[in-house]
Amino acid sequence: MERKKQMFNVYDIKDGEHIINRETFLEIARILCDRESADEVKKAEDTYGEMLSEMLHTFSTGAVVKYLNGEGQFTNFKSINQFKCWLIVNQHMPSFKSLLDYFKLYCENNNILLPRLNIAFGDYYESIIYNTEVYFRNTFRPEWLEEEQIKKAIRDVDKSIVINGNAIESPVFGIMPPTKLSGGVKTLMLMYNNPHMVFNASTCGDNCVPFIEEMIKEKDILIGLYHAMDFSKKDFEAYIVNGDVVINSYEEYIELADKYCRG
Repeated sequence: MERKKQMFNVYDIKDGEHIINRETFLEIARILCDRESADEVKKAEDTYGEMLSEMLHTFSTGAVVKYLNGEGQFTNFKSINQFKCWLIVNQHMPSFKSLLDYFKLYCENNNILLPRLNIAFGDYYESIIYNTEVYFRNTFRPEWLEEEQIKKAIRDVDKSIVINGNAIESPVFGIMPPTKLSGGVKTLMLMYNNPHMVFNASTCGDNCVPFIEEMIKEKDILIGLYHAMDFSKKDFEAYIVNGDVVINSYEEYIELADKYCRG
């Protein structure tokens, strides 16, 4: 079956290598972000969708897709989940957030079910925020406490009540600043408000798991773990970055946690 020719050149095959054309890819990202012309947006969406279809075909053959970044270095993708995680960690740029949003829409329209929980064990990402306590202290914003999910986490995990953006009522400490919340709740807040960053979720207790599960109903998240957090529910599914593998059981998760955390 002959494959469709793309509307403009975004995906090249050179000497057997599958390469995303950086300039065209970034132009598509710009168009999807700015949305100034309906015709241009439609063309960009169609071409990006065709690129994703080509990538899926490439992955099905066992081949690698490459992207040449601005520093002249290749980022290699072996699966659609690897590409997804790359979009996740770059979504702080509005153009990449638009690419991620359309990627999700493409997957939804084509019945491609990908896990929303993505886990990297150990120091897989050099950019991981290991000391979430310090990062929270330096970046906290009072408006974070306006989110209902965050209020519920504070109520259920810390047994405390949000009074306003700068005050929490605790049964132990009385009226206290947000910096006195538990490490787990602080990390949940960081994860929720900075979905492009990888945080050390081992600072969370297992009582934070229900809130991570609620979070992924709304957005894709990528977390770092240094232990086997208790995700022991029956329908557990996640993408393990280290092994580039999707798991569908808690038993698989424990095996990979042991493998990558022990090393």
